[in-house]
Amino acid sequence: AEAVVAAGANVSALGIAFGMVNTTPRYLSALATPSALGSWLGQMDDRFVPQRALWLTVAAVVVMVGLARHITELFVLSSLAVMSQYSVVLASLAVLAWKREHGFKRRQLWLVPLSFAGIAMAAQGAELREVGVAAGVIAAGEGLRRWARSRRPAV
Repeated sequence: AEAVVAAGANVSALGIAFGMVNTTPRYLSALATPSALGSWLGQMDDRFVPQRALWLTVAAVVVMVGLARHITELFVLSSLAVMSQYSVVLASLAVLAWKREHGFKRRQLWLVPLSFAGIAMAAQGAELREVGVAAGVIAAGEGLRRWARSRRPAV
């Protein structure tokens, strides 16, 4: 039974990894605006692939793999990344429901604290070092955004 669970966990982790390699460049290219990370990041090639965002993602993964002490740290970091994405979606849901936009109603707000509680419980498995790395990645992204904004010509 242990081998079956381990095999299932490995297949799941592989699926998450492939999904992140596919979606992370798309997230980055969505941030490719002059007020965010700069339009250079989202330029598509002939096959509609944001190559610069893709290679930035590959570089980040190589760095993280190089810095990881154990493969499980990478699994925890990917889980923290997904939970961060869910948190942003929940915050968006809260704003849309509060403003009653896009068909949302205030009565749907009860989902937000319940979902945040689930995220908080899941995040309990992360170690302080892993949370620090995730916070560092977010801080680096914000730093990159601010740098890109400072290089933009004044209008």
